[in-house]
Amino acid sequence: MLLLTGQAAAAQERPRYLLTWIAEPQADDGAPKLVAKGDVVSRTRLLPRELYATSEELRAPDGRPVLEAGVHLARLESPVFVACTLKPPKMAGAGSVVWAGTVRFMCLVDADGDGKVEGYFRITNDVPDFLYGRGRIPAKLLEIVPARYEKRDPVETKDAPTLFLTYVGPSGPDVERFEVCVGQYGPRYCLSDERPRASSGSGPASFATMGGKFTVHERVGEKSVRISMDAPFEAKPIILY
Repeated sequence: MLLLTGQAAAAQERPRYLLTWIAEPQADDGAPKLVAKGDVVSRTRLLPRELYATSEELRAPDGRPVLEAGVHLARLESPVFVACTLKPPKMAGAGSVVWAGTVRFMCLVDADGDGKVEGYFRITNDVPDFLYGRGRIPAKLLEIVPARYEKRDPVETKDAPTLFLTYVGPSGPDVERFEVCVGQYGPRYCLSDERPRASSGSGPASFATMGGKFTVHERVGEKSVRISMDAPFEAKPIILY
């Protein structure tokens, strides 16, 4: 069937959006270090592809304040300009920050590309530490008085989440377990589970994850390993959802 209802056709025409993060380049001398069970082996910030900030306070058509000036925004991949707050907004005019056990981030839209945002929608997720999302821009946006925004250098990003490689502990006589997780204040949402075979009995073993390369040299005692970073996490897009 080629027939579409008006509602379905409109849904197909709405622009999609997708948020990707980029691992910030990190430095390491490559020297082996001792880490115990539960320790973080390596960490780096995740930065948006493009960072923007509100240039002035945002207000609803009736004059209510919606978002203050200077708030950092992560731009999403979309045919139109869409950029979201990196943490739930605190101003009451933007709507409830916490709703039904989840948190709401605010996404500003400049549909005509004139350098001013004229509406917004909310992304709701159940992980308060960081923003993630993909989907379609709603057909009806919440209106605001058009307001300017400006581009910033991504290294200035406030409230950026962090990418962690954590040593979970032994996972067998010759197996060590590591996890790659993301969160703002500590490992929270885990992306991969790595289990290289290396111990004092089997010798060094290398593994790669998220573009980073690591070598486990030996197990020390029952709950520690000596490990080195051969190459840092790559500055390549990471999609969280």
